[in-house]
Amino acid sequence: MSNRNLLHLNINLKDSKNFTNIKFVCMGGCATRMKIFAFKFSKSSNIPLSEEYNCGKRYVLYMVGPILFVNHGIGIPSINILLHEITILLNHAGAKDYTYLRIGSCGGIDVDPGTVVVSSVAVNTNLRPFYEINVLGTIMKRKTFADTNVINELVNIKNDNFNTISGKTLCTNDFYEEQLRIDGAICKIDKKRIQKYLNILKQSGIVNIEMESLAFYGFCNELNIKSAVICVVLVNRFNNKRNDTDYDIYPQILAIKYMCDKLLDYKLLDKKQCKNIVDHFTKEV
Repeated sequence: MSNRNLLHLNINLKDSKNFTNIKFVCMGGCATRMKIFAFKFSKSSNIPLSEEYNCGKRYVLYMVGPILFVNHGIGIPSINILLHEITILLNHAGAKDYTYLRIGSCGGIDVDPGTVVVSSVAVNTNLRPFYEINVLGTIMKRKTFADTNVINELVNIKNDNFNTISGKTLCTNDFYEEQLRIDGAICKIDKKRIQKYLNILKQSGIVNIEMESLAFYGFCNELNIKSAVICVVLVNRFNNKRNDTDYDIYPQILAIKYMCDKLLDYKLLDKKQCKNIVDHFTKEV
C-alpha cells in the first residue's frame, strides 16, 4: 500500500520518507492557532518551515525539522481521524520514539482561568477511565490513563509564567448539554442541579472538561505512543468567571519547553536554539 493516499491529510504514502525524523506531533483544535505556533517555532529556531504537505482543507500540517504541527478540529470523531492518518504516515516512514502532544483550552472545575492542566487520566461522562468504541457490534474498551513519566516531566518543568497542575479530565461528546451549559438551543437542566453535579466532579478529582482527551489517550495507549494532553483553563465553571486575557500561549510554552529539552537530548537542537525558542514564546506573557 505504498501508493496509498491518506484521504483527509491528502498525503501519499510514497512521500512518507520525508517524515522519518519526526519526534513530536503537536496538535490543537484551531487551524490558525497551529499555523501561528509553527511559524513562531520556525522563526525562533531558525529551522525552515515546510508547507509542502499542507492540503489546507480539513486539516493543516506544517513541518519544522523534527516537529509536525497539525490541527485536529473539534471533538472525538475529528481527532480520531487525524490520529489514524498521522500514525499510518509515521509508521510507514519508519519514524521511531515519537510523542504526541495535544494542546488546547478547557473549562476548569473550581480551577482558575490561566491555570495549565496536564491530564493524568481522561474519564467519560460516566466518570470511567475508558474510551469505548463499537466495532462489529461489540463494545471495545481502551484505557485512558496518561504516560506517568511524560506527565511528571511536564508538571515539573520550571515555569514562572503560570501555574501547572495535573488531574483527571472529563471528556464530553458535546459543548453545550454534556458540559452543563444553559445557553444552548436545548436546555433541560437548572443552575441548582448543575452546581450539585459540579461538586460531584470535584469530589471525584476532576479538574477540567474538554472534548478530545478520551479518544486521544485511548488511541495512544492502544499503540504505546507517548502522549500528553495540555490545556489551559479559560473559565472556572464553578462561578463562570473569565477575563479577556489571551491564555492560548500558556500550553504552547509548556509544550515548547518539554520539546526543547528532549530535542536537546536527541542532539536535534542546540542550547542556543532552545534558549531563543523559549525566550521568543515567553516574551509574550
